[in-house]
Amino acid sequence: MGEVEGSTLPGAKVIKKQVKEVLREIRETGRYEAPESGAPQDYEEALVNLLDKGRQNKALEAANKVLAPKANRWDQFMNSEGLIGMTAIADMLNMPVRDMTNWLVDEGVFHEQPSRFGANKNMPRRAYQSSDHFKVKLETNGKVSYEVAYATVLGADFVFDRWQAHAAA
Repeated sequence: MGEVEGSTLPGAKVIKKQVKEVLREIRETGRYEAPESGAPQDYEEALVNLLDKGRQNKALEAANKVLAPKANRWDQFMNSEGLIGMTAIADMLNMPVRDMTNWLVDEGVFHEQPSRFGANKNMPRRAYQSSDHFKVKLETNGKVSYEVAYATVLGADFVFDRWQAHAAA
């Protein structure tokens, strides 16, 4: 009889190596124990795992039903750059934007910035811009350019959380 050649399949070398390791362990210890695969050992364990996965999926689906409409609302308020105007945030808090930005000045988040039109304009402090809570953009209306404050998602959540803590106090 001729000698049998080894397989040329890509996974053959890996399997051959595993077989050699199993045979070596049997030779050295007299037995072989397969490593734990995490697979269920019997029908009952498999059934319990399946039920647990089903419960987890139902909990995730329920959470998704609650969170999906909120995410959709955020998408409606955000502009193409992922920013939301301070007026939109004030509207959600059911207050005038000037009152909200004055409150943010009192909280140390915004500062009063003199406007060339006479009134002070409340703008986010640089620390809150650097931390990606707010962005200030230069916008133009005809020939006049002016700065406008926008909140990022992080900043909007920050304002809502801070307002909720303020209202609860």
